[in-house]
Amino acid sequence: MNEPRLVGLVAENSPDFVRQAQAVWGAGAAFVTLRQKDDEQRLRAAPVSDIRVPTSGHGWVDVQFSNRTDPELAQISFTSGTEGDPKGVLLSHANLADVVERLNAVMAVTDEIREYVGVPVYHSFGFGRCRAVSVAGGRAYLPARGFNPVEINGLLEKDEINAISAVPSLWRVLLQTAAVSARAAEKVRWIEIGSQSMAAAEKRALATLFPQAKIVQHYGLTEASRTTFLEVGAASDDKLDSVGRALGQVQLRISEDGRIQIRGPHVATGMLIAGARVDPRDADGWLTTNDRGQLQDGYLYFAGRSDDMINCGGLKLAPDALEASIAAELGGLGSFAVCRIEDPVRGDGILIAATPEALARDEQFLAAASAAALAFGVNARDATHVVRVDALPRTDTGKVKREALSRQFRTEIASRQAPPALIASGGATEQQLSLQLGAILGAPSVQGSDTFIRLVASFPVDALAIVVEFSRRPEKPILESVFLASQLRQRIRLRG
Repeated sequence: MNEPRLVGLVAENSPDFVRQAQAVWGAGAAFVTLRQKDDEQRLRAAPVSDIRVPTSGHGWVDVQFSNRTDPELAQISFTSGTEGDPKGVLLSHANLADVVERLNAVMAVTDEIREYVGVPVYHSFGFGRCRAVSVAGGRAYLPARGFNPVEINGLLEKDEINAISAVPSLWRVLLQTAAVSARAAEKVRWIEIGSQSMAAAEKRALATLFPQAKIVQHYGLTEASRTTFLEVGAASDDKLDSVGRALGQVQLRISEDGRIQIRGPHVATGMLIAGARVDPRDADGWLTTNDRGQLQDGYLYFAGRSDDMINCGGLKLAPDALEASIAAELGGLGSFAVCRIEDPVRGDGILIAATPEALARDEQFLAAASAAALAFGVNARDATHVVRVDALPRTDTGKVKREALSRQFRTEIASRQAPPALIASGGATEQQLSLQLGAILGAPSVQGSDTFIRLVASFPVDALAIVVEFSRRPEKPILESVFLASQLRQRIRLRG
């Protein structure tokens, strides 16, 4: 890949951002998306010759793109990343062209398309929509204040738009508000659903509301945009749970550890990671993602992020699958999230973070989550928790930051923990804890210097959970784990 001059382009969801991007390419340069003009982190990773700040605004994007198929660098997009430092993805014009060709082919787009782009144009999904619509000879409309179902209905009623693109979290808003009338919905001819989990029932609901629309869902990453496509209207019931299949020269396979691997002309050939440029592909051209999935008859079934997977007692649970099962029982998908938390006995436990929009009670969430986990062979009732949050933290593209919710829960638990003075040696407090812990363990007496090895013979059979916990650190004084012991004692009491 050649190395043209780099221009910094500050993220702004406006028609001028798209115009500036096209102008940079027209000048033979490539652009780097910046969060603000002084985005030190990204500027260190990708030094630029100058920085442009697009003007704010909304309305129609009047830019004419052409599909360049050369390998020259077109842009550096940083992943929105649910966790950790963002990574710079180097995309060539050939990468971008392949995406547009496959996308317009599967959606059967014509020059009549007038699309409401409901996602930011400075991200892969929204910018891809603008390019695809322009290459087809159509026009894209950017709203003033983000995705608005009422505005969509009005534009449809006036015959100003006939296509909509949005991520699943926004489609849920549209379905829940019922702001788009049946008469207006019949005017929609094209819909693209972004790369997030969406239940089959929700896809059916969209197909019912928009009976004339060609509805396509995609799966992909910044470094491999729109890898698969699912034609919702043509999919059988079992295929609706998938994210579609690969088209064109794109190939898919699943690694031995269950991760999705991708190969094709749309895959980025370079990434900026920790200050170094690396090729994300292996020697055979395969990109191994952190997403888990299964392939059945060529269709990809997304099973969640590998780093989000819940390992409960040695069995794996996907948060997305649990969310779908809970929502099927209680409704309200999008108003809660399932996350992984540490559990002293099972390794990982299940956390349900629910917002005020979630109408179900804690007991209902616990019961639904337990039933969902049991369907996957995991009895996790005593490792499941519910926490109420004001809102679910999300990336700019709408993905839930699960680890942020897990950290918040850990912080709250730590704040409830007994202060260090409670386990200081040689005081009356230690005597009280010794008596309490002795009762928990069924041991004749417990001293501050006692270890698991010394006390193991005194453990009652029904204290197996505590044995497991203390066996993980047998060299430590047992009173240092009194907080965990008190939690486990409650579980033992509930059993009896």
